[in-house]
Amino acid sequence: MSMFSSLSGLFGKESPLKYDVLEERAGGWGWHGWAHHAGKAKEGGEDVSVFVFKASSPSDAQLPAARAAMRRARTLRHPALLRCHDAVEVEKGVSGRDPGPVVYVVTEPCQPLQPALAELDREGLRGREREEYLAFGLRQVAEAVSFLNNDCKMSHCAVSAAAIAVTPSLDFRLHAFDFLDAWWAKKGDPAPPSEGVRAAGAACAPHTQLVCQELANGDWDVLRNAPPWSIDAWGLGVAMQEVFRGGELRAVEQLREMQAIPRALAPAYQRLLSSTPARRLNPKKLLEQCDFFSNALTDFLGFLDNLALKDGADKESFFRRMPAALDAISPVISRRKVLPLLAKALEFGGAPASGLGAMLKIGAGLSPEEFASQILPVMVRLFSSNDRAVRISLLQNMDAIGPHLTPELIEAQVYKDLEKGFADTSAFLRELTLKSLPMLAPKMKQATLNSSALKHLAKLQVDEEPAIRTNTTICLGNIARHLGDASRKRVLINAFGRALKDTFAPARAAGLMALSATMVYYTCQELAQRVMPSASVLLVDGDEAVRAKAFACVDAAMARLRERDEDVRAGREERAGADTTGDTQGGTMSSLLGWAASAAVAAGASPAKPPKPAVASQPRDVRPPASDSRPAAAAPAAAPAARPTPALGQDGPQLAADGPEDAEDGWGSDDDLNLSLDPMSIVGNNNANSSKGGGGTGTTAADMAADQDDDDGWADMDDALPKPVIRPSAVPRPRPAASGKKARTSLKLGAKKLAAD
Repeated sequence: MSMFSSLSGLFGKESPLKYDVLEERAGGWGWHGWAHHAGKAKEGGEDVSVFVFKASSPSDAQLPAARAAMRRARTLRHPALLRCHDAVEVEKGVSGRDPGPVVYVVTEPCQPLQPALAELDREGLRGREREEYLAFGLRQVAEAVSFLNNDCKMSHCAVSAAAIAVTPSLDFRLHAFDFLDAWWAKKGDPAPPSEGVRAAGAACAPHTQLVCQELANGDWDVLRNAPPWSIDAWGLGVAMQEVFRGGELRAVEQLREMQAIPRALAPAYQRLLSSTPARRLNPKKLLEQCDFFSNALTDFLGFLDNLALKDGADKESFFRRMPAALDAISPVISRRKVLPLLAKALEFGGAPASGLGAMLKIGAGLSPEEFASQILPVMVRLFSSNDRAVRISLLQNMDAIGPHLTPELIEAQVYKDLEKGFADTSAFLRELTLKSLPMLAPKMKQATLNSSALKHLAKLQVDEEPAIRTNTTICLGNIARHLGDASRKRVLINAFGRALKDTFAPARAAGLMALSATMVYYTCQELAQRVMPSASVLLVDGDEAVRAKAFACVDAAMARLRERDEDVRAGREERAGADTTGDTQGGTMSSLLGWAASAAVAAGASPAKPPKPAVASQPRDVRPPASDSRPAAAAPAAAPAARPTPALGQDGPQLAADGPEDAEDGWGSDDDLNLSLDPMSIVGNNNANSSKGGGGTGTTAADMAADQDDDDGWADMDDALPKPVIRPSAVPRPRPAASGKKARTSLKLGAKKLAAD
């Protein structure tokens, strides 16, 4: 009884195998006796492959070779060898019903070579792309054989397509170590061949077309004078023929057929199959001398595989060119091979931040499920990175990442790392963090928005960078629909009123635009008593664009007030008296606000003069429910139907685009300080984002409490935060008051005129 059998007895009924053996798959291990099963780790659920050899009895003649394979699999380590997780021999198997010992070798998940190539063919890997990929895979096999022959002074003795497996990441891996054993210590050594070499000669009878004649005939005198690679060089040639012809070799004469062998590989292929063992090509020389193994794909993947050995300049150059290089690589290889390498490099710091763009380019071709499983976990972990370049790259690509983030991920992981950027010393990072908020707001809880986000925005609205102040106003307008009612009432008019006093003209324009876009949230009393007086001051602003937006804002407010007055005159007291904020959930609010130019460019510079937009009348908002706290007039017997309300963004004032580039991205031009940019739709719809799963903006009791109790520095604008200095030219000078004497004269003249009339 072997020591493994004794070990098995110590476990009793508990299996020593830490993996579940699942269904059997096509293709085994090597030549004889092995079955290939799917498997899964009992702890963690990791997918594996399980190779099983069941001996017919304890004296099975093939059992020693199986035990040797198990031993070699556990001890040999090389990137091109199939990685072994566990190997164990169990008496009568894990079921306890087998007639003899059962050997289990657990490896990384894989599939046999020929079925894997057939699957890739169905996925569209053909022509030049297929040939380049096969060159990459065969190079890996040659590296494994060279390692065994030259570094370990051993011979595999069974190299063929049957001894090659393909991993999920499309790597070729050499396995089947039944006959792997030491070569003669020196040339001409009279010692008998090692046990593995001798066993290979005895077992190859049904497979003579796959092995060299010296091994098949047991000609040990010839082999002991040959180099260690003499048997495996022949096997490499056999594997090449089987790979390119697409099937198993049936006769040794088929090795002479050159039609399927690529022209660049043909000379090396013939040297591998030399009839003289001593003249067969060393696999190491094959890798060094054969041009077939050097192509765009092998160079590209080789760089990624050895990324840890490259210096910083080479990495930066490589990843800068990667997006263009991906266009020449098959999508299936990009998805299954490049993406895992890139994700690993980014997560562990081997790749610069520029690699994020390449990763997201590959991710654009993935299904939502694949993106969530392969890319999103890496992105979420990168948000906690201390590398400022990585954080900037993440924020710049938020439009591609944001749609895949779930409310749970945002609340639990992403936002707590992202909010650090609001207070970062880098103005560029503060600005990018600010611009990312509207993408996340539809999936954030109101409690988070009210208690955290608004505090950061209050500080950013008095930022030293004028463009950040401008974009803060725009951001607040874009997320207004996701705030609670109390927060909107406390914050919006105060915040936008502060923007109207900014010394930076685009900031004042943004305040006017934000007031127009959020007008559905203000009562008519607020419009008349707070919005119009503030906006009217800017009707004589020194900046033409500000004046245009001020007129548009005042016209919109006047249109709504005039409509209310018409309702009162027509006796529609109930409709007029129930005036309050319209559509508190933002369902009809479709105004568009675009981002201002980059703070990194606008800081300390004067803005270019924007074009004067057309002034349009502001349509009336949707009226609120009758539950307003203020008393409403009695309803008439038959109130006329309310007129339809057009979307605010259709007729209201909008920031005009500077050019085609601004119209495409809506983020502003880095080369132009004109902050009148292309509009960007306010993100999300509160009605579509319920509180399901802890996300969305559905109002809960906790949210209402946070909404009511928290004072984010907006309620008392004059005391909580410093005010920007008002530029004199931006505020109209009041006309000098008339003297008392002239005033009295005017009154007297007026009185006489009235008397005469």
